[in-house]
Amino acid sequence: MQQPSPRGEISALVLAIIAGTAASGQDSLERLDALVGAAVHETADILYDDDLQLALFCMYELHYSGVDGAGDDWEWNPDLLRVRHRIEAAFERRVRDEVVLPELPAATSEAVCAELFRMTGEDSGPSMSRFVARSATNDQLREFLVHKSVYQLKEADPHTFAIPRLAGRAKAALVEIQADEYGNGLPARMHSALFARTMRDLGMDDTYGAYLDAAPAITLATNNLMS
Repeated sequence: MQQPSPRGEISALVLAIIAGTAASGQDSLERLDALVGAAVHETADILYDDDLQLALFCMYELHYSGVDGAGDDWEWNPDLLRVRHRIEAAFERRVRDEVVLPELPAATSEAVCAELFRMTGEDSGPSMSRFVARSATNDQLREFLVHKSVYQLKEADPHTFAIPRLAGRAKAALVEIQADEYGNGLPARMHSALFARTMRDLGMDDTYGAYLDAAPAITLATNNLMS
């Protein structure tokens, strides 16, 4: 992924550190740790904090396609992981404050299916897909694709990390789902490739991360939550 434009002191320092352009490696990591420690307590709302969400997104990206100019060693650098955990912990607390978790259903396909339908059935909001299909202007459609592209151009990758954490029937089911997401062996049928084709048909850049600078913090937060 091409390096995005920083959105504050923290994301600027993260990008400089992983690109090897920070003044001093260890000193910069210690400074980053201090900045993040203060920021997670001072931010008005981490869900809408551009600097923290972009910094977290870039640190996660080291585990995906990487960031242009970043050395491979940064993926598992313990000091950077410690800083990332500071942001993650504050982010998770905020999400848990927002979302009420249901009681776990019985471990049967019928019970899990019923609970999923119950959860989605409680959403009374209007249909986004219906609006896009019937009413959206070209500008609205392009803006929609800008937001969606942050995830859709690497669709399914975050969920693949769950495969080694499952076993038995659950693992087999997730692998089956992921196989479909990845086109069942046909690159042109990968869901990310289908989304990229939609962008190209509208004259948009289908390069992963091309519109990251246009994505607000809440869009990045949605993607960070999956990681």
